[in-house]
Amino acid sequence: MDQTATGGWALVADNDGAAALIGAVLELDPDHSYTRSELADAAGVPLKDLYLSDALDELAAIGLLESVQDAEEATYEIVGDSTVYERAAAFEDAVREQVDPERQSA
Repeated sequence: MDQTATGGWALVADNDGAAALIGAVLELDPDHSYTRSELADAAGVPLKDLYLSDALDELAAIGLLESVQDAEEATYEIVGDSTVYERAAAFEDAVREQVDPERQSA
């Protein structure tokens, strides 16, 4: 993990594409595996940027994603029952409710 990131906000700020990836992960089905290119597409991040960034490795290091070791292509599973996932989803819901108070969280 990047030693300069001392907390969640620092990790997001220090890793290009991390915010978009986290947003995408919260929208994707946690019961499926996703290739690096599928995650890049879902996040709207150029695949080249993911290759140059440590964002996927960082998200795996904190338990939001898990690397699938036996896959031909770099593949990740979403750890939907991790504390990081649950709290990121709660944060997403809380912000959406503040932006649109009439919207009920799913």
